[in-house]
Amino acid sequence: MKGFYRSSYLEQNQTKWLAVTQFEPTFARMAFPCYDEPRFKTPFTINFVLLERNYNYTILSNMPCHIIYNSKSLMKWYRCEETKPMPTYLVAFAFVQFANLKTNSNRTSTWMRPDAIEDGAYMQEIGEKLLSLMENYTGIKYLLPKLDFLAVPDFDMGAMENWGLITFREQAMLYNKEVCSERAKEKVTLIAAHEISHQWFGDYVTPVWWDYLWLNEGFARYFQYKITADLQPTWRMEEYFVVTVMQPMLFDDEVSHSHGLTTKVNTPNEIYNHFDTVTYAKEVDINLKNFIKGASILRMIEHILQTEPFRKALRKYLTTGYKQGGSVNPTDLWNAFDDQVKEDNITLPMSVSDIMNEWTNRAGYPLIQVSRVPHKHCIPIQQHVYHSWRSSVNKSESPAKWVIPLTFTKKSHINFHNTTPSLWLEAGKKIVLHGEIDPDTEWILFNVQSAGYYRINYYNENWELLIHQLLTKPEEIHVLNKAQLIDDSISLAIDNHLPYEIPISLLKYLDKEHDIIPWFPALTKFDYLYSQYKSTRIGPLLREYMIDRIQHQYKRLRFHVNETDDHLTKIGREWIVDVACTVLQYPECIRDAEEEYSRNEHSLNKVQPDVKLAVFCVALYNQTHVHHVWNNLWKLYKTSNVAFEKDIVLLSLGCAKNEELLKQFIYKTIKENDTDIREQDHITVYRSIGDNAEGVKAALLLVKELISVNKTGISLSTRSMKKLVQLLQFVSNKITNEKQIELLSELIKIENGKNEEYKGLKEAITSAYEFGQKSMKNRRTSMDRIEIAIQSSIESSVSPFIPSMLTYYRATYLTSNYHEYFHSATDKNYNSTKNIYKLPQTTKPLSYNLTICPELSGNFNFSGTVEIEILVEDTTSDIYLHSSGLDIKGVNVKKKNRNIEANFIIEKESELLNIKTSPPMVKSNTYVVKIKYEGTLNDNMVGFYRSSYKTGNQINWLATTQFEPVYARRAFPCYDEPSYKTKFNISVGRYQNMKTLSNTPLKYTTNPDPSDKYRVYDVFEETPAMPTYLVAFMVFNFSYISTADRSFSVWTRPDAIDYAKLSFDFGKKALKQLEMFTNITYLLKKMDMVAIPDFNAGAMENWGLTTYRERYLLYDPKVCSTRIKEISMNVITHELSHQWFGNLVTANWWDYIWLNEGFATYFEYHITHEVDSTLRMNDYFVLDVCHDAMIYDGIHTFHGMTSTVNTPEEINGKFDIISYDKGACVIRMLNHMVTSPIFKNALHYYLKEGYKSGGSVTPSNLWDAFDDIVFQKNITLARDSSIGSIMKQWTEKPGYPLITVERRSNGKHVHVVVTQTQYKVETLNSSKNTTENITGGQEWIVPFTYTTKSAVNFNNTKPTVWLYPKNSTVLPDTLTDDEWIICNIQQTGYYRVNYDLTNWKLLTDQLKKSHEVIHPLNRAQLINDCFVFAMDKKLPFAVFFNLVEYLSKEEDILPYTCFLRNIHNLLSKLNTTPTVTSVVKNFVSRIIRNIYKKIGFTEKPEDDHLTKSFRSLLLRLACEVNHSDCANVSRSLYSKGSNNVAPDLRDAVFCTMLKSNKNKTVFGDLWNLYKKSDFAFEKENILLLLGCVNDQELLKSFFYKLIDKNDTDIRLQNHVYIKRAIFSSDDGVSAALKFVEEAIPKLNTLDENHRALVMNILSRLNLMVKSDEHEKLLQKIEQKLNKFDSKNYTSIIIAIQTLQNSLSRTKALIEDRSKEIAFALRGFSEETTTKAPQETTTTKPGPSSGNSNSTNIRSVLKMDSEDEIIVLASTIIINSYLLRKKKIKKLKKREGGGWFQFSKAGTDTMAQLYCNISEKNRPANLGTFAECPPTILSSCSKKMVLE
Repeated sequence: MKGFYRSSYLEQNQTKWLAVTQFEPTFARMAFPCYDEPRFKTPFTINFVLLERNYNYTILSNMPCHIIYNSKSLMKWYRCEETKPMPTYLVAFAFVQFANLKTNSNRTSTWMRPDAIEDGAYMQEIGEKLLSLMENYTGIKYLLPKLDFLAVPDFDMGAMENWGLITFREQAMLYNKEVCSERAKEKVTLIAAHEISHQWFGDYVTPVWWDYLWLNEGFARYFQYKITADLQPTWRMEEYFVVTVMQPMLFDDEVSHSHGLTTKVNTPNEIYNHFDTVTYAKEVDINLKNFIKGASILRMIEHILQTEPFRKALRKYLTTGYKQGGSVNPTDLWNAFDDQVKEDNITLPMSVSDIMNEWTNRAGYPLIQVSRVPHKHCIPIQQHVYHSWRSSVNKSESPAKWVIPLTFTKKSHINFHNTTPSLWLEAGKKIVLHGEIDPDTEWILFNVQSAGYYRINYYNENWELLIHQLLTKPEEIHVLNKAQLIDDSISLAIDNHLPYEIPISLLKYLDKEHDIIPWFPALTKFDYLYSQYKSTRIGPLLREYMIDRIQHQYKRLRFHVNETDDHLTKIGREWIVDVACTVLQYPECIRDAEEEYSRNEHSLNKVQPDVKLAVFCVALYNQTHVHHVWNNLWKLYKTSNVAFEKDIVLLSLGCAKNEELLKQFIYKTIKENDTDIREQDHITVYRSIGDNAEGVKAALLLVKELISVNKTGISLSTRSMKKLVQLLQFVSNKITNEKQIELLSELIKIENGKNEEYKGLKEAITSAYEFGQKSMKNRRTSMDRIEIAIQSSIESSVSPFIPSMLTYYRATYLTSNYHEYFHSATDKNYNSTKNIYKLPQTTKPLSYNLTICPELSGNFNFSGTVEIEILVEDTTSDIYLHSSGLDIKGVNVKKKNRNIEANFIIEKESELLNIKTSPPMVKSNTYVVKIKYEGTLNDNMVGFYRSSYKTGNQINWLATTQFEPVYARRAFPCYDEPSYKTKFNISVGRYQNMKTLSNTPLKYTTNPDPSDKYRVYDVFEETPAMPTYLVAFMVFNFSYISTADRSFSVWTRPDAIDYAKLSFDFGKKALKQLEMFTNITYLLKKMDMVAIPDFNAGAMENWGLTTYRERYLLYDPKVCSTRIKEISMNVITHELSHQWFGNLVTANWWDYIWLNEGFATYFEYHITHEVDSTLRMNDYFVLDVCHDAMIYDGIHTFHGMTSTVNTPEEINGKFDIISYDKGACVIRMLNHMVTSPIFKNALHYYLKEGYKSGGSVTPSNLWDAFDDIVFQKNITLARDSSIGSIMKQWTEKPGYPLITVERRSNGKHVHVVVTQTQYKVETLNSSKNTTENITGGQEWIVPFTYTTKSAVNFNNTKPTVWLYPKNSTVLPDTLTDDEWIICNIQQTGYYRVNYDLTNWKLLTDQLKKSHEVIHPLNRAQLINDCFVFAMDKKLPFAVFFNLVEYLSKEEDILPYTCFLRNIHNLLSKLNTTPTVTSVVKNFVSRIIRNIYKKIGFTEKPEDDHLTKSFRSLLLRLACEVNHSDCANVSRSLYSKGSNNVAPDLRDAVFCTMLKSNKNKTVFGDLWNLYKKSDFAFEKENILLLLGCVNDQELLKSFFYKLIDKNDTDIRLQNHVYIKRAIFSSDDGVSAALKFVEEAIPKLNTLDENHRALVMNILSRLNLMVKSDEHEKLLQKIEQKLNKFDSKNYTSIIIAIQTLQNSLSRTKALIEDRSKEIAFALRGFSEETTTKAPQETTTTKPGPSSGNSNSTNIRSVLKMDSEDEIIVLASTIIINSYLLRKKKIKKLKKREGGGWFQFSKAGTDTMAQLYCNISEKNRPANLGTFAECPPTILSSCSKKMVLE
C-alpha cells in the first residue's frame, strides 16, 4: 500500500481491481524517478494510457483529465491539466471502476465502490461545506478547479491529502447510518475536515523538510475540530478536542517516550516514523487517543493571541508562504505571528519565536507547582519538567525552560471566560502571588479552560477546597476545568506526584455530573488503571469504586437511544457502555448486552450501532458458547459490505478469552497468503488484542511458538517477522502481570538467527519486557496507596445508601480476584501476585459424584462428568473451581431440579474455572453443579496419567492418579484445596478385561453398555469426608495378595506379585500398630497398597488406596540390599501413618503441611521400631532425619516449618526436608519434652477432636490438645509457658539454636554457663552476617537436658533446665576440673551443642578410655556436631580427628555410621587435593581397621539386620579410602560374574570395578544387567552406581540418552538417579560441562528437552565445580559463548558466571580446609592411632628454648613456609599446653626419620612465634581456649589468642 499499488474488492463474488497511489512521505520514487523531497515544489503534467481491455476504468488525478487520443480498438491517451506547484508526495492518480456523487457546483465529487454509493452520501453532503468553511476562515479560495474524495478498499493510512484528490480508507469516508455508530459519523467528519484543512496547510504551503512536519499535521488536526465545530455547532468539538486529543497527548508526551515537534530526521525510516502521535496521527479508529501535541500548541497560541489575531496571522503565514514558493518553516509562522502581535499591539514578554521555540523543540511539557507559604497569604508558582514513572530520564537532567502563559481564576472572583494570559512564568524564575487569596478558605484554579499545554499541581488544602466546590456546586466551574481537574489529579497520582486520596475523593462528584465532557478523562483513566491493577489484590476494590462512580451515568444512558439525544449524549453512551461492559464487566451492563445480543442473534447487523462493540464483546465472554458466537461474528465480518462494521467485528473478536481462538485470530495476520483480513486492518486486530489481558498472553505465546518453530528451520518471511514486531509494539505497554513478564523472559532466551528482522523482533521483545518490569515495579509500589485511598473514601462516605464495600462486592460483583480483595482487607502482608490461585470462600462443596472413563490406547484420553452439590456461603453470581488442562464441554447449574442460567470462563494462569450464574445464587442455599469434560492421560506422572510395563514384548497400559498437592484439578473440576473436605461417590469406566480400584470398596458394577464398546462402570462406596488430593482411582490388570476379608491387599503387575510378601506382612502389622498407638480404629473398610511402574513421588497416602514406586513395595533378597528392606518398611509406615495424620485430620492449608508430613516421618521410624525393635529405627531416626535436617536448616535461605505459600510452585516447594525431617525432629523433641504417655494422650485427643470438628486442622489445634492434656496432668513447663508459646518458635522460625557450653572455674568449683544463639553457617561461601540479617538472630525456649561424669544418666530425656531467649543460664550442678558434661541427652533436642576445648578434651579422653559410658546416640551426636563445627570453622579439625580416634575400639554401628557418612562428605569435597585426600584416607583406613576385620565381605549366620545393612556402607567407604584388602576382594568377587555378587556387596564391588582399568568392560556388563533386569530396585541402584565410572565420555553419553525421546531405557521417574550419579563425582561434573560445551554452538537448533537439560545441568552444578579441569571447561564454554550474540545467551552466560564465582569460592574453601586438615593430621601417626593415650616424659629439644626465634624453629623443622609454621604452632598450642597436659607431642619430620619432642618451653616458643606473625596471615577461628599460658599473654593480646 505504498507508491503505485493495487487494491481490490468483491462485486457479486467477482474480484474487481483498482490502482491507486500513496506517495507520502517518500514513496513517489516507487512510481517514477523524481526529486522526492517536500521543498521541490513544481507543476506536474500527467499523461495516462488505457488499453482497450481497461476502457471501463475511470482515471482520477489531482487535476481534471481529458482524452487526447482515442484509438477505439487499441488504447486511449489521457492528459491531465497542469497542477499548481507542489511536492511529489502530493501527486496522486487512480484507475477505478467506481460510482460517484457530485455536488451541484461540480466542485467536489465522492467516489466509492458501486455497491457502497449510498454510504458515500454523507461525505458528499459535508465535503463542499467543509471546503467553504476553510475558505471563509483563511480568506483564501481553494486553488484547484475540483476536489475528489476517493474511498479505497486497501489503504494503509487513515486518509491522504493529495491536492485535488483526497484518498481515504473506506471506514474513514463511508457512513451507513443503519449500521454505523454516532462515533463513526464523527470520525468521517473529522477526517474529512482534517484532509480538507491540508489543502491549505500542507498543500498550499508545505514544510521545507520533514523536520517541520507539525506545520502540516498539527494545523490539520487542530482545524479538523475547529471547522467541524463550525459545521456542527451542537457537537461541542472545541471542548471535545481538549478531552480526546490534548489530555491523552499529555499522558503520552513524556521525556523518555517522545521527541520535540521540530526534530531532525534524515533516513526514510526516520521520516516515516516521524508521522506519529506527537505530530498528528492519522488513525482510522476514533477510539484511539489521537495524541496531537502540535494541535494543542496551536490552540494555546490562539488563546494567547485570541481568536481574530490568530486567524489574521495564519492568513499572513499562508499568503506570504505561497508567494515565496510555498515552502515554509517555523520561522515563517513565528514571523507572521510577531507581525500580527505588533499590528494589534498585543503585549507579550518576548517575541512569539522566543516563547514558542522551547515548546516546539523540546520533548515533554511543564508541571506547574502551585504551593503556599504557611501562615501567609503567599502562593509561590514554579515550573518543573513533568516526569512519569514511565520516564527513564533522570529528573535532575532536564531543567524546565519553558515560557509559560498562565491564566487563573479564584473562588471570590470566578471568571472562566478570559483565557488571555495574566501571568508569564519564565524559565528559571518563580512567581509569588501576594494576598491574591486566603489559602485557608479560598481555592485558586489555574489554566482556565485548559488553554495551556501543561499540568497543574496544588498544595493539599487547595485540592481539598476544589473538591469541596465540585461536591457542592460543580456548575460554578467550567466544564473543561472539571475535566482538567480529573485528568491532572489522576495522572499526578499515577506518577507519584499526588496522593491517590485526592483523585479518589474528587471523582465522587461525578455521581451527579450529567455533562459528558468531564466523563471522557474519567473513563479513559478508569480503563488505564483497571487494566493495570485488575490482576492484583486491589483489582476488585478498584473495580468496585469505579462501578460506584459509573453506575448512575450508566443507568441514565443504558442501551436506550432516544430521538432527542444529541451527538455528545450518543458518543458518551458508547464510551460509558464500553467501559461498563468490557472493562469493568458491570453486571447490569452485561445483562443488557446479553439481551441485545439475544434479540439480534440471527441478524447481528441490527444490533444498535452505538453499543455494538460492547454487545459483541460480552457475547464472547460466555465460554460455553464462545465458539458459536465467534463463528457468528466471523460470518458477519465476511459478509458485511460496510468497512466500519467489519472494523467493529475485528475489535470485538479480540475480546474473547479463549487462548486458541485468539492465537488463530492473530495468526491470520501473520500467515502468508491469508487474505481474510485486509493488510490495512491488521493494526485493528493488534489493537483489540492489546486491550485484552488474555489477548496479550495469547500474542506472547504465539510469538513464542512461531520463533521456536522458526529455529528448527521453518523460516518466517520478512513480512511475518515485521508483523510480529508490529504486534509486540501494540501489546508492549499492556504488560500487566507476572505471567506475561515470564513469557517475555522466555522469549528473550529463545535464539533465532541474526538477520535484521529477527533483531528487530528481539528488540521489540526486550523493550516490552523492560517496560513490563518497570510497570510491575510501579504497580507494587502503588497498590497500597490506592487501597488506602479507596478504603478511606469508603469510611468517610456520608451516604447511608452505599453498602459496605465487602458486602456490596460479595453480593453483586464477584470476579476471579475476589480472594485477593478479601485478603487485602484482612491481611496487609498479603502478596497480590500470588493468591490469584486460591479460591474465594463464597461457596463450598457438600458432596461429589464423579464418573470417569479412560481410554488406554490411541490418544489416551479420558472423559468425565462431575456433579458437585455446593452450599452458598455468600450471595454471589460466581462459582470458582480449580481446573487445569481439561476441555470443558458443558456446565449446568440447578437449584431443586430447576436450571439456573450459567456460563463459564477458564482462567488458565490461575487454573480456575469461573462459572457465572444469572440470577445470583442466594446465601445459605444449596445448588448442584454438573460439568462434562474431557482430558488426556498424560505421561508426566501427575493428575490422571498413564503408566506401562512389559510382559515379554507386549506393552501393558494402566491409568492411575497422583493428585497431591494440586493435581486433582487435572482429572476433574473441583475445590482443589485441602480445607475443602467432603464425601465422594466415584464411578470408573473400564473394559471388561480390566480391573479398577478406588479409595473405598466396590459397591457394584453396571451392565455392559453396547453403545460404549461394552464398557462397564465400577461404582464405589461413598468415601468419608476428605480433600481432593486424597482421591484416587486406577484402571489396570494387576494381581494381588490379600487377607481373606479383602481388608488388606497388595497389588502389583502380575509377574511381580511374588515379591510383595514383605510389604504385605509388614503393612498389616504396621496398620495394626498405628491403631494401637492412636487408639483410633482405621476408618475405612479396606487398605490397598499398589506398586506403580511409573511414579514420580516415593509413595502417596491416598485414603484406602496408597500408591508406591515399585522399589518400595517389591522385595527380593536375591537382588535387594538389606538397607532397602528397612527403607521399604519406613515408606510403608509413612503412608499408613498418613491415614491418621493427613487423612483423618488434614492440614487446613499447605502452610502447615508439616502437620501431615512431620508426623508421618516421625511415625515411619517409631512405628517400624514398635513392629521390630531389633531394627533400632528410633536410634537411626536421629542419624537419618535430624542430622540431615540440621544441615539444610542451617542454611539461611530455608523457611520455617510453618511458612506462607500460595502458588502451585510454592506449594510443591513446601514438600521439602524442613516439612518432613525438621517437622519430625521437632515432634520427637515434643515427645521427650512432655514424656511419651502425655504425648500419646495428646495426639489421641488432637485426632479425635480434629475429626469431630470437620477434619481440617492448624498447628493451634495441635497445641490446644497438648495444653489440655498437660493441664489435666498438672505438668509444669517453662516459666508458665504453654505448649503453643514454646512450640511456635520452633515451627515458625527458620533455623535452630547453637548451644554453647562454657566451663568457668572459681578455684574451687567449675560452674557451667550455657548460652544460645542461632546456628550460622560461616564458610567462605557465606557472609558472616547473612543469616543474622535475614532471620534477625532467632532465639528459642529450649528444653535442655544434660548429664555429667559423676552422675551419669542417659535415660532421663525430660528437660532438666529451660533456656530462654537473650539470657545465659548457669546450670545448677558444679563440676570438678576433670569432670565432663554432655548435653542434649540422646540428642532429643533439635539443636547443636559446642563445648569449650577443655570439655571436648575430657569427652575425648572418656571415649578413648571407656566409650560405653556415653549413650550410642550421644556418641554419634558428638561425632556429627564436632565434624560440622570443624567444617564451619567453629572448632579446629584437630579436635575432630582426636575425638574419632576412639572408633578403632567402637563396636556399635550407630556412631560408626555417623562417622562414615561424614567422612564420605569430607572426601567428596577434598578430592581435588590428592595429597590431603591421601592423608585423610590413611587416617580413616586405620580407624576402620578393626570394624572392617570384624564385618568384612562374608555374611555370618549370627549377623543381624543392622550388621548386614552397615556392611554395605562400610565396604563402600573402605574401598573408597583404598583399604588394601577391599579392592582385592572386590575384583575377586566380580570375576565370578556380576549377577553373583550379593546385594549388600554390590555398592562396594561395582563401584570399585568401575574405577578400575577395566571400567569400560564393567560399565558394559552393568548396563546389560540393567537392561535385562525387571526389578525396579536393581535397575535404579545400577543407575546410581554407574556414576562411579571414571570415564567422562561414558558419563556424558547418559545425557544424550536423557534427551532422546525414542530412548526408553531409562524411565522418566529415574532420570533423577542418573543425574545424581553423574553429579556425585568430579569426572561426572566434567562430563556434564563437556555436554554443555558441545551444545553451545547448536543452541539455536536444539529441541526443548536438550535446551532444558543444559539449563538444568548449569543450575545444579553450583557447589560441585571445584577442580582445575572444571575451571578450564567453564573457560572453554565462555569462549564459545563469546562467539555468539551475548543477548541471545543471557541465561546461560549468567549461569556460567555464577558457576565461575562458585568455583573460585569453593576452591578457596577447599584450600583453606585442606591446609588445616593436613597439619591437624600430622599429629596422628600409626602409633597414636592404635595405642591408648599415655603420659609421656617431658624433655627439652636441643635447639629450641624459650628464646628461640623463627629462624631457629625453621631450621629445626626444615620448614620454609611461614604458613606451615603458623598452622603447626597453632596445632601444638591446642594439643599440648592449652589442653593442660604436660605430655610431649611427637611430630614426624618432613624429611627423614626421627622424632622431635617439644617441652613446655618449646611450646611457648611456638606460641611466641605465632603471636609475632602478622595478623592477616594467621589462621582464623582456631577455637575458644580455656586457658592461656603467661608467655603467650605477655606477647599477644588476649583477643588474638582467643581468636
